[in-house]
Amino acid sequence: MRVLHVAWGFKPFRSGGLIEYAEDLMEIQLEKGYDVFYFCAGRYDIFVKGPKLKRWQHKRGYPVYELINPPILNGEELGTKTPDIETSEPLSEAFFTKLLAGLRPDVVHFHELQGLPTSLISICKSRGVRTIFTTHDFFLICPTTKLFLPDGRLCTLKGEELCQECANCSVQAHHQGFKIQAKLSFRTYFTSKQFNMIKKLLALLGRKNPVKVTPLQPVPPSSGYLQRREENIRNLEMADVILANSARTGELYRHYSSFENLRLLHITLRHIHRMRPLVLEAVNSTHPVITFGLSNVMSTSLKGRDLMLEVFDLLQENIADYPCRFEFVVLGRLDDPAFLKPYPFVRYAGPYEVDQLDKVLQANKIKVGIVPSMCEEPFGLVGIEFLGKGIPVIGNKMGGITDYVINHETGWVNERNNAEGLVSIIRHILAHPAQINQINLNLIGNRSKYIKSMDQHFHEIDVIYKEGQLRSKASPSL
Repeated sequence: MRVLHVAWGFKPFRSGGLIEYAEDLMEIQLEKGYDVFYFCAGRYDIFVKGPKLKRWQHKRGYPVYELINPPILNGEELGTKTPDIETSEPLSEAFFTKLLAGLRPDVVHFHELQGLPTSLISICKSRGVRTIFTTHDFFLICPTTKLFLPDGRLCTLKGEELCQECANCSVQAHHQGFKIQAKLSFRTYFTSKQFNMIKKLLALLGRKNPVKVTPLQPVPPSSGYLQRREENIRNLEMADVILANSARTGELYRHYSSFENLRLLHITLRHIHRMRPLVLEAVNSTHPVITFGLSNVMSTSLKGRDLMLEVFDLLQENIADYPCRFEFVVLGRLDDPAFLKPYPFVRYAGPYEVDQLDKVLQANKIKVGIVPSMCEEPFGLVGIEFLGKGIPVIGNKMGGITDYVINHETGWVNERNNAEGLVSIIRHILAHPAQINQINLNLIGNRSKYIKSMDQHFHEIDVIYKEGQLRSKASPSL
């Protein structure tokens, strides 16, 4: 089986569950005997003229075909000011078409199309190549990826209303040009640690030497965003299979089209199954503290930072009234954790690498994980990581979180999705700490029900890939 995977970037150039999953899947497919290739929109380099396809070998063993200086700027959660070229861009298409002809893959597996045109799906279709698309976000529907309006509501807009709102949401988006390319080139020439140090230094210099802020540039006519979505939907409908990471993700995609090619398939990561489940210590006079864990939550409001600050304020108002002691441990990179200092029961434990997480959760004695996302998470792998360690989870009723947070079985669902609802659950846990141990033992005793290995997931994907071959053999020859 020859498989070409498509996404944006690679570690450590980028981080997060999407690229972790794509790299894990490519690695295990290689181990199982697949011929694996990776095409991605990559880095900017001001010393390289124009777009260029660079081939290099990934340390995990597969070749990478990296599009240097991609014509489409990946605006990530800031949106885009070029909705027209995100559906069709000639240079990116030419590089991909040539690569497709040379590699002759049986399957092209798209994980995202940030930095690349969605016309790549139709190019595969026109050449009879089986295409799979995994919905790690809502980028093809929403230019800011999250379906999240500035006022905090879920965006379900269509038609002309949608056009104007997308334009408003993309006001902060970068303009393609030398300035942003030069800024992004820093990622090419410095490690992530060095890059973060440079950012801190520039921020410090900026405070000492304030500069005049240039006004925001206008966005394109709002109709361009509607055309972007409509063309993206048409391209996505051409895929042989769309894999929704959760039931809610599938429901949201089907708000915009019937997508008869869509099916549910939960993803996983290699390190989750490798985690060693831990029987948690009971809360008693010897171990009187309940430690709540927050992993990669406190860096953005979408992940739940502002919600958690409201929770901390509410808890601090009546801190003497609780039946047992508690603390919150914040994990993940923060540019400046000083905003946590007003809360004596909050401790910042710093960033971690995924292969350290098993030991980090154990060392910090976390008994309950919290996933307070305010946007529709396609799945929310951070919650699965807690469950992999045997740690119960409190999760907001958002996106795919409720696919694995089941009341009193794997944790507790915050039905209200607000601070008051979360505090109510925390109060209940503090008053009845034995529930933690009951759920912990269930997670350990029935681990295979909640935690999927990458080997299991490989076989699920393998079946989907090979459906196309079986159909071809069953079809009469012309």
